[in-house]
Amino acid sequence: MIVQLCSMLIQVFAVFVDGAVIGGCLGASSLASYGFAIPVATVFSGIATVFSAGISGLCGRAIARGDKEEANRIFSQGVWAALIVSITLLLFCFWGADWLAAILGAGSDLEKETAAYIRGYVLCAPALMMLLVLMPIMQIDSDKTRIIKAVCIMTGINVSLDLVAGLILHKGLFYIALCTTIAYYAGSLVLLMHFGKSSSMFRLPIARSIPKLQSVMELISYGLPDALQKISRSFLNICLNHILLITGGAFAVSAFSAVYSASLLCMILGSCIGDSIYVMNSLLAGEKDTESMKIMLRTALKTALLLNAALSVIVFATAPVFMRLFFNSDESAFQIAVTGFKIYSLSIVFYSLNVVWRTYYQSMHLLKIAHSYVVLNNFCFIALSAYVLSRFFGTSGVWYSFLAGQVLTLLFIMLLNLPRIRRAGALDGMMRLPADFASEIVSSYSWSAHTLNEIMQVSESVGRICKAERVSSRISFILSLMVEEIAVNIYTYGFAEKKTHSIDVKLQHLNDGWLIRIRDDCRLFDPTRYVALYDYSSPEEHIGIRMVKKLASRIEYTSALKLNNLLITLDI
Repeated sequence: MIVQLCSMLIQVFAVFVDGAVIGGCLGASSLASYGFAIPVATVFSGIATVFSAGISGLCGRAIARGDKEEANRIFSQGVWAALIVSITLLLFCFWGADWLAAILGAGSDLEKETAAYIRGYVLCAPALMMLLVLMPIMQIDSDKTRIIKAVCIMTGINVSLDLVAGLILHKGLFYIALCTTIAYYAGSLVLLMHFGKSSSMFRLPIARSIPKLQSVMELISYGLPDALQKISRSFLNICLNHILLITGGAFAVSAFSAVYSASLLCMILGSCIGDSIYVMNSLLAGEKDTESMKIMLRTALKTALLLNAALSVIVFATAPVFMRLFFNSDESAFQIAVTGFKIYSLSIVFYSLNVVWRTYYQSMHLLKIAHSYVVLNNFCFIALSAYVLSRFFGTSGVWYSFLAGQVLTLLFIMLLNLPRIRRAGALDGMMRLPADFASEIVSSYSWSAHTLNEIMQVSESVGRICKAERVSSRISFILSLMVEEIAVNIYTYGFAEKKTHSIDVKLQHLNDGWLIRIRDDCRLFDPTRYVALYDYSSPEEHIGIRMVKKLASRIEYTSALKLNNLLITLDI
């Protein structure tokens, strides 16, 4: 979850810091101009996220199948496509900043400052794209430490430069945005150093990896819900800015800029809980591991509910402290913002539950539902609620629309799945698994081992299961031997560290053979690569791994989420 947290921080912390510096140093008028420019930053983040989600999701599925070559192809072509799109957006928005400011409704008195911020921010497009694309890839490639370093460096540079530009030099919005751009490029350079490591599963794209249209469209379709989320929020911001301008004037718009900037930090916890299931569910879905998918969903929903309930209470109690960061002297705007932030805090729990389900549907490639979920959750229900409630409660109605929109979305998705819920139960109905999901699996068995004795018990259990399923003695012997040899090898070399480790074994009887999946949390080790490198060394070395490789029809190794995954297939 640390990686998801870092990814979210990259997207929201710059918005929060810029908003606080602009409001505290430049005043409510500049903060209002910044509020009109936020939709552009949100769209940029959304387009970057569509490539990030598409590349990481498709790579995760390829790795789950043991196809590292396909994962590298997806990564290379995706990076090229992301760079081309980001440079195109940079050129278009930089030269069209004045036109964009007018379209966003900034008005003649705020249009110049709005356009200035847009010009400074769009320069970061290629760096932002690389940051969001590379982070989940390095999570899969087990380099979380570099991600944390990049976020720390980027945050330090951004805060330092913003304070210098705002407090000391008293520069305008263009320079505040430029500080964010410099920080993004520094962070992306730190991430790019990962790909110089010989142990990296992925390689930076080369000329022959120029993306094909079909590959790009596949990435976009897979990651589109994330882009729709950002684009929907951009339209929502535009609508709410106009409603607040009518109901409360410029002070209300300034207050909304502060509330929105602070709300992004509140969304991080719910979003990273939801997004943490994205890569893992892609892997589990690739393995057709239905039971583990259910356990993961239950855990994510429970965690989201408990943690975000606590967060909601904290935000409500500390709303004046948060809003004071944005307002030093404009007391009218400050009071409006405090009221808005308190009311907004009531929606945090429902937002987190919606994110969990949305990311699950996206990882399952249920795109129509995922797309609808995003648009309804981030635009339609909130905008409709704001329009209706503002007629009765004025500015406060806009704040209550966040709660109403989240509740309406959750009710809608439950009603959509109501026939399935009645037939299969609450969780199974909401999961919407197709009838033929895992149909190639005749039976499946799972074990966990922490000691040598437990490993031997697992091997014996495999033999008993084969006997119960009337498998030939030869196949039974081979399957038991494979489990025992690989697990003992992991125990011998991986458990030597003074840490508690676990070996998870899954045995699946398929229509055309057997599949063994062995997963452990020891130090990363690819047995297939080791055997290939030392094929001519002493025959008695690692004889167990050699024996398994000769007996298996296919053997594939992948490392994801800092776990070793070995897939052994035995065709019949």
